[in-house]
Amino acid sequence: MRRIVFGGSSLSHDDQQSVLDALDASEVVLAPTDTVYGLLARADDPTALARVYGLKQRPTSLPMAVFSRWDFIDNLVDVDTPCLKVRGWKDFMTTLGACSLTLVLPPLPDLVLPEPYFQRGRPVGIRPTVTPLLQQLCRTSPLTATSANRHRGNPARSMMGVDVMITNGCTFVLDGGPTPRGRPSVAVDLCGSAPRIIRSGEDEAAVLAFFAKSDTAPAPQ
Repeated sequence: MRRIVFGGSSLSHDDQQSVLDALDASEVVLAPTDTVYGLLARADDPTALARVYGLKQRPTSLPMAVFSRWDFIDNLVDVDTPCLKVRGWKDFMTTLGACSLTLVLPPLPDLVLPEPYFQRGRPVGIRPTVTPLLQQLCRTSPLTATSANRHRGNPARSMMGVDVMITNGCTFVLDGGPTPRGRPSVAVDLCGSAPRIIRSGEDEAAVLAFFAKSDTAPAPQ
């Protein structure tokens, strides 16, 4: 395990390349996100996924959300759903681009992520990257978006709160200090004719405001 302490919001070029090489080699990286510390691995790599699920002791029947850059999301999922047609995907990105979100959207027909961790044809939870670090590490391959704790355990806002067994199971530990937010991202199902909030969290008010102007107010949980 190699620990990288970075004082800024992003890695040096050399450290970035080392971490990207580790991700490409099916390794797991512990890193701060916009909400809590998370486990990053390539979501299209079954070996990497097995390592993440093993570290978390998470049932393989429970899919994970994935991180993706905003400009690559439409290569993974359908962003032309009925509830997004009124104002459009571009307006959604522009308005909510800095928010902590989990967007549940239908996969594109050719999207294939490893089973049993994902089931073909089922909606996918997308976490748009909003921090410089995540934008550095997310390229054209989605990364796992899951908190760095055991299944049903408490997430950590700093390295001090991460279980040592999880820390030791990661190739890189990226210590950026406390995360800016402690609440989870707001999760919203965008598959149907109206958005549906399925988990309260950061920036929920911004999501509600966006759809209130679209005349497609989110349905209650």
